[in-house]
Amino acid sequence: MNLTDFIVTISIAIAVGFVLGFFTNSMVSQVRRHWLNRHLSYFKKYKNKDDAL
Repeated sequence: MNLTDFIVTISIAIAVGFVLGFFTNSMVSQVRRHWLNRHLSYFKKYKNKDDAL
């Protein structure tokens, strides 16, 4: 494996990692927002119950 192949492989790996990280980050934030909305509505619904905490 010569130096050019090594540099190309590294740059491809960095690009793929960046794209995967970006998609994973957006998916995680969407799931977190969905989870927070669900739990906020649950807490509003059961605001007066002790077992909601």
